[in-house]
Amino acid sequence: MLAPDGPLNAALRGVGLGSLARSWLDEPGLVKPVLIFVLAWAGLGTGVVIFSAALSSVPPELFEAADLDGASWWQKLRYVMLPSLKHVVEGWVVFQIVSIFLFTFGWIYVLTGGGPGYASTTLDFDIYENSIGLGYFGTAAAEAVYLLGIVAVIVALGAWLIQRDDRRPVHALTAPIRARLKPALASLGRAWRRPLRNAHAATGAAFGPLSLLRRRIRSRRRHGTVRATGPSRWSMRRTGFLVAATIPFLYPFAFLAATAFKTQGDYVHHQISIVPRQVTLDHLQSAWHGATLGQSLINSAIAVTLGVVLCVVISSAGAFWFLRHPGKLAKTILAGIVGLWIIPFVVYIIPFFVILTNLRLTDNLIVLGVVYAALNAPFGAYLMYAYYRGGIPTEVIEAAHIDGATLFQQFTRVILPLSRPALFTLAALTFVWSWGDLLAGVVLLQDPGKWTVTVAASSLVAKFEPAIQQSAAAALIGILPLIVVFLFAQRAIMRGFTAGLGK
Repeated sequence: MLAPDGPLNAALRGVGLGSLARSWLDEPGLVKPVLIFVLAWAGLGTGVVIFSAALSSVPPELFEAADLDGASWWQKLRYVMLPSLKHVVEGWVVFQIVSIFLFTFGWIYVLTGGGPGYASTTLDFDIYENSIGLGYFGTAAAEAVYLLGIVAVIVALGAWLIQRDDRRPVHALTAPIRARLKPALASLGRAWRRPLRNAHAATGAAFGPLSLLRRRIRSRRRHGTVRATGPSRWSMRRTGFLVAATIPFLYPFAFLAATAFKTQGDYVHHQISIVPRQVTLDHLQSAWHGATLGQSLINSAIAVTLGVVLCVVISSAGAFWFLRHPGKLAKTILAGIVGLWIIPFVVYIIPFFVILTNLRLTDNLIVLGVVYAALNAPFGAYLMYAYYRGGIPTEVIEAAHIDGATLFQQFTRVILPLSRPALFTLAALTFVWSWGDLLAGVVLLQDPGKWTVTVAASSLVAKFEPAIQQSAAAALIGILPLIVVFLFAQRAIMRGFTAGLGK
């Protein structure tokens, strides 16, 4: 999409803005803003899942009280939603900052290769290049230490801010800001009041019947004739805004699928269109045979399935141990384990690569599955522990203990049956993260016959060659298992986050 002859530039030329067309990934001044936008787009889906789960845990009585008081949608957002989700917002901000150091390698590796020059070279990509690419293990190890220190400072600062906010009321935090902004906002409001009135009058004339209908509905709600059905009522403006915001998020997926099925001529003349005029399966067949995707899918299934099983077993059992040992030492150990999850995997590249190479354990799918389990187990332990604390009543465990059940019986007969939503959540997330992994696969799998589907699909990416349709076909085949897993597990994921992280 971002290629010089890609659909973005084609769309600009199609609407008469050809002067804005650029080589978006090859200009040093543009590549960073473009990557920032791409990373923001990539994190949107996870954010929606987490905030939807957290929002569902907010008591509906708060929204009903706000409706009775006549609060608008923006007032409910400001005074009900945001205060209720304060910890989730703060945690998500810290997570997004850390993600810049954790999850950018794949994007840089595929999109820019660190170029042009060093304009898009991130610290994790440079560690990979110095260690695996050039063999400068000393330089890479020093960069890994710097990266670890940066992430540790960011996480510590975020934890300190969250704890400080817990000890301060909300109005004390926002009072200085409101005091400074109030005069500026007042003058700005006076300056824009007349143009806004004119615009409101113009739109009112155009949508007068709709406004009248909305006023009647509001009047009936106030008199009890029509009841509010939820925390937010339908609004044409909000719905239009959400639809407009959804289009750029979904378009890349539609473009991917359409490109994989278009003929070469159809793609050249109708790049922007997401409806193929001429359908062909040649690109799917070419990608299937060119990247040996059949064997790659089997390789991914072996490594990822093993990683999911080990991660779920280790995380659930470990979280139960921490639940039954609520001492300070256990909490300290749990905090240390969770802290391991925020350490970028690129920090482990050098010891992993050197040790596994000396033991002749590279190009081994079983070892790769164990690595996937080790990388996701810290997060899994935290998720399961949070679910045990918030989703399982302590009276149930105490009753089992009084009846003489051993710890193993409590775990297998009480905890596991009651924690199915969290188990499915952890399994689905581990599957998604491991299936889409690129860094571990590139480092530990040198034999093309052992490549996972993500590594095999990325091998077809060629920015300056006419291989876009084969690359799209390979990517489409690679993400189909992810889509299937998420469709079946999305309800369990929502329930798991609601009972665990949502609280």
